Amino acid sequence: YLKILKQSGPAEFNSFELDTNRTITAVRFSPDNKLIAVGAVDGTITTWATDKQDKYRHSIKCDAEIVGLQFVPNTNLLVAGCISGDVHVIDCEKSKFTGHMAIKGRGACQSVATNSHGHLAAIFRAADGTYASVFDLATGRPITGELSNGTTLNSVRFSHDGTQIICTPGKDGN
Repeated sequence: YLKILKQSGPAEFNSFELDTNRTITAVRFSPDNKLIAVGAVDGTITTWATDKQDKYRHSIKCDAEIVGLQFVPNTNLLVAGCISGDVHVIDCEKSKFTGHMAIKGRGACQSVATNSHGHLAAIFRAADGTYASVFDLATGRPITGELSNGTTLNSVRFSHDGTQIICTPGKDGN
């Protein structure tokens, strides 16, 4: 189950549960708070309408465990990073894949982020280190080379204006 708290007053919250029937690995609210995307260990992504509380809108199956979800601002698109290293772009209104980026040889996708300019940043963990890359969502092509300075990266986020990226260090503090 996934427990959701929804504000009903200045200091009041109502709660409800979603029966996901899967082991959850990633969760994300849409920017307008109308959808919740839930990723699972079996590669299933389910979107739920927050106003219905018990009805899912769509379900779609990826090739591997979902490790990161991110809605693209001002669109119906959801980006899903998989442990296989694949990154999928999903149209939530049509419940279909609209794009796919397979980053071969870079290992598991660990974190994804998007900005309003249509860019995707992703971190991949490989045997020889951790790499961050930035892609154009429309074409799936990289727009930067791999960003790595020998450190272990844990997560990636864009600034509010979408012009800067921050990569946080991993558990070893590098």
